Amino acid sequence: MAIPPITGMLKRAVIRDITIALSLGFVGGSYYWNHMNLPYIQRREEGQRKLEAIQSSPYPELHFTKEQLERQAALFKFPE
Repeated sequence: MAIPPITGMLKRAVIRDITIALSLGFVGGSYYWNHMNLPYIQRREEGQRKLEAIQSSPYPELHFTKEQLERQAALFKFPE
């Protein structure tokens, strides 16, 4: 009695490997997008909204503390 040949093992292995790779890639990409990229974008847009609100106000210096204004002035002080 002969043993029947094993067929289709390579095809199954290739399909399994591709399926696992695509699944892990999708899960990793989704995690990055939802837990790293979107919060970064939200923080950036919130900062931009705050900056625009400050710039559009008639007295923007009221939104900063005295230390912040001094630090800003020191950054842009030209050497004499």
